[in-house]
Amino acid sequence: MKWIALSIVVSSLIISFHYVWINRFEMKTQTISSIPFVLIINKWTGGNCVTSSSIYQNTLEKLGFENCESNQNGNIILP
Repeated sequence: MKWIALSIVVSSLIISFHYVWINRFEMKTQTISSIPFVLIINKWTGGNCVTSSSIYQNTLEKLGFENCESNQNGNIILP
């Protein structure tokens, strides 16, 4: 009986950790001055960045938003 209780506790801890890990990023679609972009917020660290079409990146930098970095393959490096 104690093994069943232990397995329930361990599995609930694993499921809870995975839920928090998956939901650590919040992505919000927004528009400012008719410029569409996605704001990515890391809920754990508070870090954020903006990703948009390459046409609007300079305009968003002028407005004070930090663009998300990307690696050589084009994948976004999340904050």
